[in-house]
Amino acid sequence: MKGLLPFAALCLLPPLFLYGLHKLVVVLPARWSRRHGPPAPTGPSLQRLVLDLQRLEREFRRVQASDEPGKTRRLAAVSLAYDETLRACCHSLGLDEPAPSPLSAIDRLQTEADLCQHGLIW
Repeated sequence: MKGLLPFAALCLLPPLFLYGLHKLVVVLPARWSRRHGPPAPTGPSLQRLVLDLQRLEREFRRVQASDEPGKTRRLAAVSLAYDETLRACCHSLGLDEPAPSPLSAIDRLQTEADLCQHGLIW
């Protein structure tokens, strides 16, 4: 009976040591990399924003050419959406965002030119 306790300790010590070593080498770095890895992207992708710009530009031209009731409101709504998408593109590329919406024609043109200079084409 006296020898049973040291024998059990000798039998359990190597597996416990290996289990602890496994936690230090494999499990903790995996948890750390998930926790401290690159930040998750916020907002839509740049590709999605370019598609939105294309769609909004087509919609603006369609509404402008039509004789629908409420044409002025629709144009204003599409323009605001276009301006906000331009702001999101600037944010995504790390550029200075333009003034708050609605953008003046000059601010809109300047923002579009800045985006084009940084390789964004729509």
